Amino acid sequence: MEEAACAAIAPQLKAGETSVGTAINISHLSPTPLGATVTATATVEEATERKFSFKVTATDSCGDKIGEGTHTRAIVKVDKFMQKVMEKLQVKPNDSPSL
Repeated sequence: MEEAACAAIAPQLKAGETSVGTAINISHLSPTPLGATVTATATVEEATERKFSFKVTATDSCGDKIGEGTHTRAIVKVDKFMQKVMEKLQVKPNDSPSL
């Protein structure tokens, strides 16, 4: 369902942008047999310049709705996002775990 939401707003992204999930609330409604095909849909319910809220659903090849919920994605600049990720990889001397 997250992937469906990501794909739904991909055409809105400018060069150097990506979207990141910021919230998800999913209810699992029904089991799905192994090997069944699952189709996920995401419908934009609300949109601002940098934030999209979705209604998401998943249906299996038996025709049953197997999940539903809400999902929120934010548009971010790839370079700034990756800079923050790289900063977290830096180990600071005072952050070393105690033994």
